[in-house]
Amino acid sequence: MKAGIIFSPDPVYMNPFIKRLIQENGDKITCVVKTNGSILQKKSLKLKIDYFFSLLLILGGWKFFSNLFKVVKYNLVGDSSIEKLCKKKNIKYIEVETVNSEETKKILKKEAPEIVFNQSQHIVKKDVLTIPKYGMFNRHGAPLPFYRGRLAPFWQILNNEKSGGLTFHFLNEKIDDGQIIIQKPLPIDKKDNFNSLVAKMFDNAVMLFPEVLELIEKGEFPEQDESEKGSYFHSPRFKNALSFRLKLIKKSFRGK
Repeated sequence: MKAGIIFSPDPVYMNPFIKRLIQENGDKITCVVKTNGSILQKKSLKLKIDYFFSLLLILGGWKFFSNLFKVVKYNLVGDSSIEKLCKKKNIKYIEVETVNSEETKKILKKEAPEIVFNQSQHIVKKDVLTIPKYGMFNRHGAPLPFYRGRLAPFWQILNNEKSGGLTFHFLNEKIDDGQIIIQKPLPIDKKDNFNSLVAKMFDNAVMLFPEVLELIEKGEFPEQDESEKGSYFHSPRFKNALSFRLKLIKKSFRGK
């Protein structure tokens, strides 16, 4: 099976993840499409400031400023490493404005991937979803249908979950919805923080990716309980992040 990848660039988490997928699955990938834009573009200045300080509390000072340096560097000088890797692997690499653009549709029809792995920051419209033979699928850092929405690892730790999960699922026009392809439970240890849990989820996503493609081709998916409504969580606000940081401080004192 030949797969395509669509992603929104992020030098901290997404770009390294996409590079690992290409490195280990280059023979299964026919094209890589980079979209522009970020989740902050349409937010008001007030919400952008709130998000900025929320991340500072969630990540911790050192990690936050380390990530900020990577983002600033990326915006100033760019990073062509994914494009170079695609060239080395003989994979078509294209940049577009959004996943729903006419240019994206033309690319998918021309390159004809049988399935597309979407890691963009856009909700994909139906006329794009239906272009690949098997549709499009996504990776989510939670055991769907629970913890739909933004920064699922954060909410799982804040809510004292002992176990989280990783889900690969087909896309439809709803958020974190669609037929589940495969799920993997992931323990949330006492020492886990947001950074370690996110790393755990990306590591497992890389390992599961070939199996996901195989399951899609075979059409073998788990049965789903349609009566489970699940849960949805918005992007964390400052008050949520403050509760999270205070919780970690209390845990560290108890540990001593």
